[in-house]
Amino acid sequence: MKILLIEDEEALSDLLGYILAEDGNEVTVARDYEEGLNQLETEEFDLIMADMTIPGGNGIDLIDYARGNQGDSKYIVMSGYELTEEQRKLIDEWSCLFLSKPFRIDEVSEMIQSINE
Repeated sequence: MKILLIEDEEALSDLLGYILAEDGNEVTVARDYEEGLNQLETEEFDLIMADMTIPGGNGIDLIDYARGNQGDSKYIVMSGYELTEEQRKLIDEWSCLFLSKPFRIDEVSEMIQSINE
């Protein structure tokens, strides 16, 4: 699976990127809004994992862009903060999965396995 991971916390993005790659995925990491947008404009991904709060913007806006430009991609939104009612509604409406920080690595693996089924 080709995955775009948009996460500004370097230690977390490195760890997730490593674990996802060990599971046989091709992982591209972006650490801010602009870098994520550039990746979405130039490549297609099967899965987009986006943190809600990233430098220069937010994960919801990137997923909204991807929905119009990425075909049949799946989405996981990650956040360590409480979501607003509007954010929750969009996540549900767009059939995104939600991963609350802090999370266990096995939660990520299980979530990705459920996407592949």
